[in-house]
Amino acid sequence: MRQKLMALAILATGTTLLAADTPVQTPETLPPAKYIVDWYAPPTDWFPAKEIKDYTLNTRVPDLFWLKYDGAYTLALRIRPILKEMLERQGAAKLVNTDGTGALEYRQDREKDAANRTIGVYKLDVPADDFIEVSFKAKNTARRNAGGNLTLNVDGLATLVTSKDIDKSTRCADGFTAYKVAITPGRGARLRSIAFTVDPATAPDFQQEWVILDFILRRAAPKARFTDIPRRQWIRTADFISNAAGLTASNGIGDVYTYIESAPAGVKTIPLPLEWAKRQPQATHFEAPEKYKPVRVKETINGKTYEGFRVTLTMGDGCYLDFPFKFDATVYNTISFLTRIDLPKDLKQIRNMDSGLKLHPAGLALLGDDYPRFYGTDKVKMNMHYDNFSFGLRSEKYDCEEWTRYGVCQGAVAQHWQRGSAAAPDGWKAVVFDALHDTYIGNKATYYADVSHWCFYYDTKKIPPGQTVTVTLLAPQTTSGLMLAGGDMARYKEFLDAREAWKPDYSDSRKLLEPPAEGRMQKALPIVRNHVPVSEIVVTYGTPAKRNQRVVDRAFERLNHLFTQKYGMTTNIPVLTAPSSANNTKIFVGGSHYAKVNKKQYAEDMAKLKGTDGYAVRSDGRNIYIYAAPFNFVADGRGLANGVYAWIMNNTDIVSVNIDVAEGQFIFEPVRDGNMTAVWGDAIRISPLVYRCGGHYHMTDFMGCTRNSVWADPTLGGTRPRSTNHWWGYGTEKNMDGSKAGKDGADTWGIDFDGNRIRPGCYTGHPCLVNVLENAKAAYIDTAFNKTSGESGYGIGDMKWRQIPQDDDCSFRMFDVFGLWVEDCQTHCHCEKCHTPIRLPNGELLKRPASIHSMREGDFLSTQFYANGCAMINQVNVYCRRDLRVESIAYMWMTEPPQFNISRNYNVRFCPYIRKDYMEPIFAPINDAFYRNINRWGQLDCHFTMYEYTLLFINSHPIADVLKLDLQAEIENGRLEEMFFEGGSNLLPDCLERWVSIQLMWDPGADVMKLRKHFIRGAFREAAPDMEKFFFKTFEACYRAGPSNKIEFEMEGQIGRILKMQPATDGKGGTLLDECTRHLDNALSSVRHPGSKAILEKYRAGWAKFLDANK
Repeated sequence: MRQKLMALAILATGTTLLAADTPVQTPETLPPAKYIVDWYAPPTDWFPAKEIKDYTLNTRVPDLFWLKYDGAYTLALRIRPILKEMLERQGAAKLVNTDGTGALEYRQDREKDAANRTIGVYKLDVPADDFIEVSFKAKNTARRNAGGNLTLNVDGLATLVTSKDIDKSTRCADGFTAYKVAITPGRGARLRSIAFTVDPATAPDFQQEWVILDFILRRAAPKARFTDIPRRQWIRTADFISNAAGLTASNGIGDVYTYIESAPAGVKTIPLPLEWAKRQPQATHFEAPEKYKPVRVKETINGKTYEGFRVTLTMGDGCYLDFPFKFDATVYNTISFLTRIDLPKDLKQIRNMDSGLKLHPAGLALLGDDYPRFYGTDKVKMNMHYDNFSFGLRSEKYDCEEWTRYGVCQGAVAQHWQRGSAAAPDGWKAVVFDALHDTYIGNKATYYADVSHWCFYYDTKKIPPGQTVTVTLLAPQTTSGLMLAGGDMARYKEFLDAREAWKPDYSDSRKLLEPPAEGRMQKALPIVRNHVPVSEIVVTYGTPAKRNQRVVDRAFERLNHLFTQKYGMTTNIPVLTAPSSANNTKIFVGGSHYAKVNKKQYAEDMAKLKGTDGYAVRSDGRNIYIYAAPFNFVADGRGLANGVYAWIMNNTDIVSVNIDVAEGQFIFEPVRDGNMTAVWGDAIRISPLVYRCGGHYHMTDFMGCTRNSVWADPTLGGTRPRSTNHWWGYGTEKNMDGSKAGKDGADTWGIDFDGNRIRPGCYTGHPCLVNVLENAKAAYIDTAFNKTSGESGYGIGDMKWRQIPQDDDCSFRMFDVFGLWVEDCQTHCHCEKCHTPIRLPNGELLKRPASIHSMREGDFLSTQFYANGCAMINQVNVYCRRDLRVESIAYMWMTEPPQFNISRNYNVRFCPYIRKDYMEPIFAPINDAFYRNINRWGQLDCHFTMYEYTLLFINSHPIADVLKLDLQAEIENGRLEEMFFEGGSNLLPDCLERWVSIQLMWDPGADVMKLRKHFIRGAFREAAPDMEKFFFKTFEACYRAGPSNKIEFEMEGQIGRILKMQPATDGKGGTLLDECTRHLDNALSSVRHPGSKAILEKYRAGWAKFLDANK
């Protein structure tokens, strides 16, 4: 790639950001207009002023609900007295002491304490020096034996009283009244809290209910909610090569199609052929070309005549045309053409591909000037719009599958149409696509260095009987010297330079299994002598709960289990709660013992460790000290366990291979004399991530990467989610057996295009988000109060490692996150309520467009869904636990931030698949859309986590080099808290990259090659030299001869094809595939270690199947 870019250049010449603050913006870094507003509305975290433990029958509580106001639905705030039934539930859960305290009684004297009558949003930190007024609409909907005033306090900036601050100039409906007061903040003012206080009640049987909407603080001028990365722009490739770090808006090319037409110096264009290959259809993916025979045409546009083809399309299995033409798309990377799609003038109905091709209103599948919603959207939906078609490139020689014939192409008219181009008037569209750097609408790439065909695809199944669609395509061409900038161009240039310089390291790796040079103690300490422990573990637990102590106990059990095998210990190293009088090495785990040795060092370490699951290991020359800070529900347990595992790994040659349970889980050399001396033990280590999960459950705990998130094991001390993976109810439980499916189904179920109820579920459909919310809030509260015995988690090896301590307690104590996922489902409710506009806090309306699977529809659906999640978690926060979170995946239509400030207790789990390029870093131009949204979410006041497909179907692909850069950028730009990997498809080939990836989660700056060599030496021992060649030859082939852009889900056969097309480098003839096989066979013949041999035998058997599949 580097050489190609240099050739183009020659041709051309002949910090951690706080969510409350927005950095300085330039025109190039302004986000879309929908995110630039002259108002601020706080996050949805409305809580009573009183802590939960202090609730009584005098307490007022908030909730959020969908209110239909003036023809639109708005997420309104309601303030009411707490219900006695809720206090009783809180008493049973030991949240409120209701036993003889009078909490269940109304007491008049409590009304004097305004905190009992106050709800607010607290602990804010928002710049307030540009606020000019605060306003809202409110209605007192229930009043008996209570005052009729509502007072708003904006943290000393303003006070509003409804009896006097009426805004008569603002029209209201439905009995609401508008209120407003001016704000004159001082310079540097900050907003810390917002609180509403209702008037006191005067009798026990009082009724009081306020409903509030349109609550905003008006700014003096519009302000962006966040700063974007620089806007995408077309540039000359030579500018990127010569000065990537200095690119500015001045380098941009405005109308790129017109620019290409002007034939500028240094930009060369080659016409693409119009003769198509007359192929027979394969299966039913497309019709024979004879049915849709293109006709050559000429059209004159703006006084210039263009040649092209026109194809008339009718209902069928699809029109697929491929045009043979060999070229190098790494040089000629820009594809452009003019097109026009003529639809029937009387097109009132269309065949809807989302509903079995039934007829529905035409607007459903017409994009107009909108973009298709490419985030996570499958190829059927990407090809469903009538005013759109797909196009792409393929390589007959190198591609393992002809994806374009299925309609899985790289480009689409609606995505890559250059809106506003002067070259395309009167219904014509100028389409320009950068094959190397543009946003893909499909999740398959091709081998761009050897393109054999360019392709056209239109899915004709959607065309109604008797109707025709006519597509005219003019002047297809490919151009060199241009590229579409995006992401972080300076970083991208550094990446390309590093990729070009990448080379394997075959140096001797045996010393990598020795204790690291950094972190060694001044004096080595004996642990085992002649198979007998000469040490003891002295543990001080940070929590009295036995179930939470288990996190640390598992580490001790693992230590003794491994040391018994490695050193032949005749008895376990004792685990005590107080030091014995024995003259031995004491390993103090937990507590403040080291403070007595070095108070200053201990204090410095604990200050750094605060709020993390990191650890410190120190020594005084006689004993070893492992300590950590309180972190989560297991106190310091997670950090202590991490410290123990690190101490094992850094003092021994033990490597967790993570292949499977039965064979080769841990590889190490037995020590025949039974002696073990600790050398390493002077370090502090803190991961920049709060949590880490490396996919697959086998002993990721040992590697300091707890299995958390989707499948939780509380004994690992990670996050404790409940029902995170899918929406299994939450208000839709009525009639979940489906007995009343159809038009008579449960009213919380969604409604499809034909008026039938949709069964809620991951792959079936969404509920009606308006109808379901009240039930959903109640279901969330029920979930929180329900007793649980824990969720069964995954373990390793024999059953004793699988046992999970159980505890009969409420879910809100046992879990940290409640899930609200809707994975892999874009079937939404189409009832009248879900097509009613959403009223934003400033009164503007967010309308749902007619077209489905469009970006504008995504705006509506995202705002609607996040609103429901906020209202649901708010009730759990109000009644059970203030810091319990809700988690949704930012995927498909939820990828982009909604148009309001969501709860600060929201876990937003960002999903960059399925169109992320995993062979290029997240900041590469091709990944711009994902990087842009990571940057946006990172500036909002919520919790940002990732759900990655990094290890899904990677097989033999290298991923760690790119992952290292991804982690660095995501931590910096997205304030990333947690990384979760989807499990691998094959643990044998991906074991290396999985192990390296987990180490990178602890230290994203680590040397990837060194980590790889460490693992290979540890896992394969004597066979390491050949296994290095096996892996590194494959990786090098992927980097040098693989597709320029590798989107995920590529087949393993792609690797086989690459290896078969490269000559062997070992001088023994054949292909690189033959050479890799020889290295694997050599490794198997040279290995002596029984654990390594078991792995290699299994690996070789898998390789045999791979070879058979790649004959």
